[in-house]
Amino acid sequence: FDPLWDPDGNKRSYALLDNARAVTAKVVELCFVGPEEILNKFQAYEYLLMESGSDIEGLDPMDVDGTREKTAAYRKAGWEIERLVTNHIDFPLLQLQCDHIISELSSAAYSLADRCLTAMAECIQDRAGTILHEWESTFDRIKHKPEDEVELADLKDFMEVVKKTVCKPLEARTDRKSVV
Repeated sequence: FDPLWDPDGNKRSYALLDNARAVTAKVVELCFVGPEEILNKFQAYEYLLMESGSDIEGLDPMDVDGTREKTAAYRKAGWEIERLVTNHIDFPLLQLQCDHIISELSSAAYSLADRCLTAMAECIQDRAGTILHEWESTFDRIKHKPEDEVELADLKDFMEVVKKTVCKPLEARTDRKSVV
């Protein structure tokens, strides 16, 4: 017995079966429309997973405003991901459980935000340490008693340079007008 051929040697027709197969394929195709839409929503945030394992592109910890903006953008992405869809979504023929991908993507976003802030804090700490070291060496030089007229002249010249290059710009930046 050959299901494709009848006893007379003619090819058998299974129109009902072929029709049922086509309808089933269409139903399965329609059942995947919703999950594909959810997948597309998550794929908009895949950059978070790419950046989480490497240096953060465009991060300049010396640029406080830029780092704040980048941090805020990562935190916003984490917040959006957590509200993108519910953890479990029922579709015909299947159920999506999104809690793992929501957790992974939002954790990556918040981790990137933390890395931005940590990089900025370390940069500020390094700069503050450098400034403190320079200030201490300047202070030590100023408080050191000159032993002769040459050292006294060098100290006066040094204090004049400090006044012009450090004190005046600092006073200008902390003027009452700019503070208020």
